[in-house]
Amino acid sequence: MTSWRALLAGRIDEAAALSDQAFAIGAAADFGPAPPSYGAQLLMQSVHRGHADAFIETVEQAVVATPTLEESFRVALMWLYCEAGRLDDALELFRRDSANGFTLPHGQVWLQSMALASECAFVLQQREVASNLYTRIGPFTDQFEFNGSSDCGAIARYAGHLARMLDRPDESERHYRNALAIHERMEAPYWIARTQLDLADLVATSDGAQARALVADARSRAATHGYDALTARADLLS
Repeated sequence: MTSWRALLAGRIDEAAALSDQAFAIGAAADFGPAPPSYGAQLLMQSVHRGHADAFIETVEQAVVATPTLEESFRVALMWLYCEAGRLDDALELFRRDSANGFTLPHGQVWLQSMALASECAFVLQQREVASNLYTRIGPFTDQFEFNGSSDCGAIARYAGHLARMLDRPDESERHYRNALAIHERMEAPYWIARTQLDLADLVATSDGAQARALVADARSRAATHGYDALTARADLLS
């Protein structure tokens, strides 16, 4: 929990050190949940740094080695492919899992899996599944997702992606602004910056001045905390 709080606050190096300490204690005590929790924390630390590709091989192996969690690991892998720009690999997985409507069991990681599937649908522009995913995450748009080891931010952000694919720009903006407010209350700089870039991309044609201000603020925050992928995205939106 202390590692997650440090990561949430933008202190990635501190989060990594705390994860290492917690894992050493858990391993010494033969605590079963220690390895997967540690892995989830390291994965998100890598994503925040902008190095999603560093964890792809590990998750690929987990998909094969852990049949009981294969579906949720596949969604995580699909998301990592998207984060790393490996869109052909992401699309191959997406088409396989979307064929059954992402029917993952309702458990500890269900909401996170639905959120990440929604992000992938948006990145890959798979509009045919947007309505189904939008309905499924709809009841949770006022929540900040946390599964005990890692988080994926406010669910409203993912609803904003889906509403945008459904050609509902006003709904999309409302969701993004709700997500931004949640992230600001949580004092979560990574998710603030990421949502600012989402919102800037949405309003770029209707309010260029606002979009530029959002991008500038996101770029400053990303530079402060070492969010390299967000800095690169801010440059693309400039």
